[in-house]
Amino acid sequence: NYNFNIEQFEEQIDRYISMFETAMAEQKLNELAEHVENMIEKQNDIIEDIKNKQDEYVLDRKSNKQEKRYQDFKELLNETSKSIKDINKNGSNNLNDLSSDPIIEETENILKEQTQNITQNNSTQEAQIAKNNMNEIAGMIEEIQNQFQNEITKKLTKEFIIIIDNLLSISNKQEELIQESKTVRSNSPNLKIINRNQDSIDRQLNQISKQLINLSNSTFFVNPQINRLIGKLKSSISDVIANFEQKKISNGKKQQGESLKHLNDITFLLLLSMEEMQNSNSASGYEKFMESLQKMSNQQQGINQGTMQLGQFGMMQQKSMM
Repeated sequence: NYNFNIEQFEEQIDRYISMFETAMAEQKLNELAEHVENMIEKQNDIIEDIKNKQDEYVLDRKSNKQEKRYQDFKELLNETSKSIKDINKNGSNNLNDLSSDPIIEETENILKEQTQNITQNNSTQEAQIAKNNMNEIAGMIEEIQNQFQNEITKKLTKEFIIIIDNLLSISNKQEELIQESKTVRSNSPNLKIINRNQDSIDRQLNQISKQLINLSNSTFFVNPQINRLIGKLKSSISDVIANFEQKKISNGKKQQGESLKHLNDITFLLLLSMEEMQNSNSASGYEKFMESLQKMSNQQQGINQGTMQLGQFGMMQQKSMM
């Protein structure tokens, strides 16, 4: 019993896939950074245990586990490089450069030496060098993360600005049409010119709508209210044209004012969305998406609880609650 447009459904799926690819790339980089931080914490524990002359068996186990963590890190490094290749080539190349950096093999060898010397209580130097190298690796990964986010944010900001500039241009044209329409009468030959210009704005809006779709394919930060306002704007412009064609001048002027309001509201929401993205640590807006889902979940829970209580009330109260 489901009725839906399969093409539209596929477009929505493709949109989410595109955004989730960016989100997954961000998650992979975060996972890589967290893995290194965890290794540094464990290395600090090993250094403290060596200083406190911990039992050799315990030290040996901890050092072996640290070697295993480092092998996992190397695999994760290669995996992350591949996963972000299509999203951000520079970031992938930077991870490849890190993977082939001498410090990676050097740290691996030092951890092996640490394990070999651990039973001789002679591994303090190796343990400290390994920790220093891990700190350096962590710094490199942080730099790659920042560059990754900056490049994507810069690209998306450019797309935001192009759309905002186009909207401001249309808004100016709409204001000019409002001024021209102030003194127009039902028998004025200028009505056709005004409607032709109004139709031109409508066609420009179609192009902006396509740009907005492309932008919202890349980030969750595009406010969903914008889609509803675009629909209202298109409807208002259609009403302007229809009213002027039918010589309903007063109604046409009113709808012109509505069109301008919607244009300005859309521009304002886009500015807020862009600012929110720029202030975030995630260009994809994945966390914002999850917050929205959580909010919807809480709202649904409230509806569910209210539904369960319906049986306790009379018909009129039930109707009111529904």
